[in-house]
Amino acid sequence: MEKRHTALFLAFVLLLTTLCACGQQTGQMGQTEQPKSSGEEPAGSLITQETEKPLPEKKKEIAVTELYNEEGSGTSDDGFQYNYSFHVPQIEDDTTDAAAINQEIASIYGETVKKCLESIQNKEIPYCSNVEYESFRSGDVLSLVLKYAYFYDGFEGYTAYSYDTAKGVRLTGEDILKMQDMTEADYMDVLRRAAAKDFDDAYHASWGNFEDIYSGGYQKLRIQTISERNLSLDLPLYLDDGVLHVIAPIGSIAGSEYLSRDLALELREDSDYVETAQLGDYLTVKRRGNTVTLRVQQTPQLEALLGVNNYGFVDIDTSLFDKELEVNGLYGSYTKIVCGEIGETDEPFVFLLTEEGRVDYIDVLPCLRGGYFCGGGPLPGVANVKDLTQPSGDGLPDICAVTETGERMGLWDIVAFQRYTMGYELMNCDWCGSQSVSGTQVSYSLTLMDGNGDNFLLTSYDPETDTAMSSHGSLAYLGMTEKGAVYAYRLWGEFSNGPGLTGVVALDQRSEFDGDGYESTLTVTELGGMPFLGEQTGDTTTLTQSFG
Repeated sequence: MEKRHTALFLAFVLLLTTLCACGQQTGQMGQTEQPKSSGEEPAGSLITQETEKPLPEKKKEIAVTELYNEEGSGTSDDGFQYNYSFHVPQIEDDTTDAAAINQEIASIYGETVKKCLESIQNKEIPYCSNVEYESFRSGDVLSLVLKYAYFYDGFEGYTAYSYDTAKGVRLTGEDILKMQDMTEADYMDVLRRAAAKDFDDAYHASWGNFEDIYSGGYQKLRIQTISERNLSLDLPLYLDDGVLHVIAPIGSIAGSEYLSRDLALELREDSDYVETAQLGDYLTVKRRGNTVTLRVQQTPQLEALLGVNNYGFVDIDTSLFDKELEVNGLYGSYTKIVCGEIGETDEPFVFLLTEEGRVDYIDVLPCLRGGYFCGGGPLPGVANVKDLTQPSGDGLPDICAVTETGERMGLWDIVAFQRYTMGYELMNCDWCGSQSVSGTQVSYSLTLMDGNGDNFLLTSYDPETDTAMSSHGSLAYLGMTEKGAVYAYRLWGEFSNGPGLTGVVALDQRSEFDGDGYESTLTVTELGGMPFLGEQTGDTTTLTQSFG
């Protein structure tokens, strides 16, 4: 019995010791749940790194609601029936910039809708028939593109707003360009290429039907499309899933002068791929991405082409030799380059085949004489081309465009005709204006004609000496840039018969309504060589149209 009591006593002591130990351990665990002031986690803690990490912040979802949502039909007092649709958006966010955007939208588009709804209620035809919008998202960027359309003439206007939903701030066009790692110059280059492509895609293949009744019309509308007056940093732009879009006015052959088009810009080019072509021993053409350059060497072969006399190169800036000369006015993406000396006098031309099967070209000698290199094209009537070849055999040397149907088109006749193409708006009138030359305001009168040979007459009047001087010469079309239609010229004085003076100018003709009627102006920009009207390269002179 005594042994039994002893055993029970020992068991009780053992149990009590175990419970005390557990109690101490539990107290230690409780202490580790309280964080130390140093932020360090004690050894043996059961709190893991994963439980200490903050939960990911939930992405802020910003909704777009509508200030106005009105659709229906109406009838005016005189019985005219019409339809209308008004949708004006608002950004649902409680930030200062969101409120500012909403206020601007309300003051412009909301007020328009308010006035139009009042007209509808008064049985009048509203001046605006449609206000609508689309929303686009690209990461944290929310973009709203608003459009309105006038009832009578169908005129459309656009505005774009961009908002950073994460930061709660409005984004400008410059902000968006920075997000795309683009400079303003890069942006304008990409935009101009996209606008030219959109115009060509729409009209080039069918333009042959219009050339007889609208001589030079394709060039005029394309120039207006890519001009610096038309394309600017002020155009509405927005991001959609990482792609930069621009609402740009594109020249139109029917209806209004322009149609607004949504252009998706291709920001990257394959600049690592290099293509070269050689012509004789004097010309090398290189394409790197979208950039095309020429390198001209001074050789006996080139001297023979230029007609060098005892005085050396005639009106050639020898500093142009043996350097990379970038060609302006080329807006295509090219797949092939072909060079050749073609025509009766073996004149050097460069032809470039585009991805869409169109053909651009470079008229080398006039560019070299004028000191400015510009590409022409796309050549009217030359479409769906799959290859460029140099045929061998009898006849004049030429380069042929081979179409998808196997038709072969000689290009010499087409480019020779292009040299003397001039829009009819430029001809059959006088262009008058003045320009300061060496401190004297000299007056000018310019008459333009089309055709081969002399096609312009220029008269200048100096009031200080009370003398007038006349010059005449030829303009050869080279292509177009944002400055206008580019022409190489050679002019002679009234009684001179020498080699003449050479240079390159851009002509930009516009007609604008001034309240009393339409005023037509011609801007002449000096691009290279001997100045035509101004004093130096880059000068511009504005002339006004006069009749009789």
